[in-house]
Amino acid sequence: MYPIVIAPFLVPETKAPPTEPTRFAADRPADIQHIALDLKVDIPKKHVDAKARIKLSGLRDLRSVRFDATGFEVSDVRVGRGREEMKKADFRNDG
Repeated sequence: MYPIVIAPFLVPETKAPPTEPTRFAADRPADIQHIALDLKVDIPKKHVDAKARIKLSGLRDLRSVRFDATGFEVSDVRVGRGREEMKKADFRNDG
């Protein structure tokens, strides 16, 4: 007969990861179909000039579109439909 050895195993206490509130995507008024970026990077000056061309399709009638441009200096916004010539648009930059 063999002796029975009972060895307690120490299991480290695990804490449940902190729970974060459930977040849902914001209402999406438009479908972004393509983004083209034209970047001019000046590394010594730590400066970037950029032009973004964003092709989107409204998912409903739109009077305005909001982009998150926090931290960017926006100097010009142009809007066009289909093959129309791009026209200057009013814009506000809150960032």
